[in-house]
Amino acid sequence: MKAVEPYGYSGIAMLLQETEELRQFFGDSGRAVLGWPAPTPSLRHGKTFLAQSRALAREFTRLKVSLVHCSDFKAAFHAALAGRLARVPVICHIRNRYDSLIWRDRLFVRPITHFAFVSRDTWKHFAHPVPASRGTVVYDGIDPPPPRPAPLLEEDRRAIRTELGLPHSAQVVGMLARVAPQKDYDTLVLAAARVVQTHPNVRFVVLGDRSANEVTRKHDAYVQQLIQKSGLSDYFLFTGYRADALRSLAAFDISVLSTHFEGLPLALLESMAQAKPVVATAVDGIPEVIDQGVNGFLTAHGDAEGMAARLIELIQSPSLGERLGQAARQTVLKDFTAEKFARSVADLYARFVK
Repeated sequence: MKAVEPYGYSGIAMLLQETEELRQFFGDSGRAVLGWPAPTPSLRHGKTFLAQSRALAREFTRLKVSLVHCSDFKAAFHAALAGRLARVPVICHIRNRYDSLIWRDRLFVRPITHFAFVSRDTWKHFAHPVPASRGTVVYDGIDPPPPRPAPLLEEDRRAIRTELGLPHSAQVVGMLARVAPQKDYDTLVLAAARVVQTHPNVRFVVLGDRSANEVTRKHDAYVQQLIQKSGLSDYFLFTGYRADALRSLAAFDISVLSTHFEGLPLALLESMAQAKPVVATAVDGIPEVIDQGVNGFLTAHGDAEGMAARLIELIQSPSLGERLGQAARQTVLKDFTAEKFARSVADLYARFVK
């Protein structure tokens, strides 16, 4: 919503599953927000779904909505029909892997006018066939921080490490990610065990939420148990959610992303923008960002040995890490800025809103 405002578009956040946290989030950002019960797609109760969709369509008309942009597949699943009943185009953003869909789900997304995919791979493996005329790749982007002199970077590094209780002399491998089943902590822990054998001065830091809901808390307990059984409790630090996560990246020497699936992870772009050498699992859209050995390292899914080898290589060669990190930052500056993302979305809107 913020990205396209300079291009003349104003938005209303319609919360189909309203929570106080979401309402406050949009309200604090100064954006209009409206709660509305989500139509429930159903073949058995088709009349009810149609009535609910018509009611939402009338609300779109009352608000003079020119285009409905569904933030993800689930939003489109509930709201696409309402958008088409209001006779406005419906764009659905696909931000993660959907390689299998039951026929009913495919039926309820047919009203979607156009799909915006976060990566080429996400489009390629989307279970619902989307021809070139109905799909566009829109890469996410961020605002890279301005360059800072080396003395100030070192000052930040020492300050964050002091706050986190990390040794200033340690080699810190950090992961910017929530604790969730989507992230491949099993492989990360196995890789960490191999790294620690040769470099006992290393520390692994995870910046991200670990208690947002029951699924998160349950998975966090599993990961902590895994680390304890591996004898690595002294080598891992989980900070939990930090509002200053991007500032805290200063503590990292190396950034790692061990994951099962991703669309196009912003956490990866944020690390790269701060010139951190990155090691990431080669899944989904990640290889569209990382050029192997040029601006980072890729490892195969579940390959703990390969991940450990790349981490050890970077620990042993700071000059290599410096080169990869600087190349990573240039990649973000060239291809993955918030400005470029905004232009892409505005151009997409312009194709449907006259």
